[in-house]
Amino acid sequence: MKARTNSNPWMKKAWQLLIYCILLVSGILFSSYFIIRNYELRDWLDLYTLIIENSMLIIFPVVAVLVYVAPFSSEVNHRFLVYTRMRRDINETIRRRWITNFILTTLFLFFVMFSIFLITRYVEPSLGIANYNLEGYGLSQETVAEDRYTRDTFSRLLRYGDMFYGFFYSLWVAINGALYASIAFFLVLLLKNRFLAFSFPFVLYVVGTFTFYSLKLDKYTFIHSIFPFNRIQNSIGYAFIPFFVIVCINILLFILLRRSLKTAGNLT
Repeated sequence: MKARTNSNPWMKKAWQLLIYCILLVSGILFSSYFIIRNYELRDWLDLYTLIIENSMLIIFPVVAVLVYVAPFSSEVNHRFLVYTRMRRDINETIRRRWITNFILTTLFLFFVMFSIFLITRYVEPSLGIANYNLEGYGLSQETVAEDRYTRDTFSRLLRYGDMFYGFFYSLWVAINGALYASIAFFLVLLLKNRFLAFSFPFVLYVVGTFTFYSLKLDKYTFIHSIFPFNRIQNSIGYAFIPFFVIVCINILLFILLRRSLKTAGNLT
């Protein structure tokens, strides 16, 4: 007789995401190596924002969608949710899957952002890869800290400590990513066109930003509410306006989905 083994799907998924996280962080750092050698930077914060700006700023909504929504979409294609209804209420199934999507996406993006922060803040200075030149910016060891506090919207958090900034900024990016992934999650269930469901968060992220620019509302753009680099420092309150827009879009899609779930046949 063979012993029966029960594998925990959560543990399996966690290990997969950890591997993907390590690969993504490694890829970002490797590609950034050839970029940072061409810059003279003030300090580790310059290095951190340069790496994020040249990597995560572009691929952010794509990565968010790929964490959970992409594999979830294949289950919807195979009518998994319809069959699941025989064993569990369909609304309960959707609720559990949405919570899973939100938690996994948040954790994944948080660890990506926080890992890059830890490496640029505590590891790279001992390696000496980046070129730092405080004098070139008219700064000194005594004045660079104050300059750092006023560099962008979220850098004011550095007044409470480097780890405080790293943790809460990484969490901010992660929660925003989870909201974009939630949009794709709802659209996968509402639309037959999977490509449109996957691409809409990216289109909203980019086209929405250009729309706000054209209306001279650049303070409220989707991109700069998450990655406010190379801009005059604004109040953190400005970042919450596009954040609430994304929240409202999620609420609207949730309402539409609830209406479409009266019968399992309405699922795409």
